[in-house]
Amino acid sequence: MVEIWKAANATKSDVIGQWWKPEATFNSFVGTESELIMVTLPAATAACIEARTNNDRCDGDRSFSERYGDKEGACAEQPTGLLRVVVGNMQSNIEHNKNPKAAMSPAYDLINSFQLTELQLDQILLK
Repeated sequence: MVEIWKAANATKSDVIGQWWKPEATFNSFVGTESELIMVTLPAATAACIEARTNNDRCDGDRSFSERYGDKEGACAEQPTGLLRVVVGNMQSNIEHNKNPKAAMSPAYDLINSFQLTELQLDQILLK
């Protein structure tokens, strides 16, 4: 992706994509005519995420709408940072515990299988 940003800068071409900050590549364009700017999209919803196309966006044999989908799938990305809330070294504590009852605990399996995306958490907190 860095090569795409650099090529767009060298050819003075427009490009749209995702990036984060602070980050060295982002910072290398700050103050230049190719500075990366944030585009604000509508907030992600479950319906919008589900409406997105999974087609190859670089496939030149597909039409524009086949590559990019329609407006129902046009929203910000679903945050993905929060996948596990607590596990730490629980597995090790259970496996190496001298108390045989600790090894029978279903706590690790339960917590390890628990998943919650930031979008789901956001929906919970908004209620």
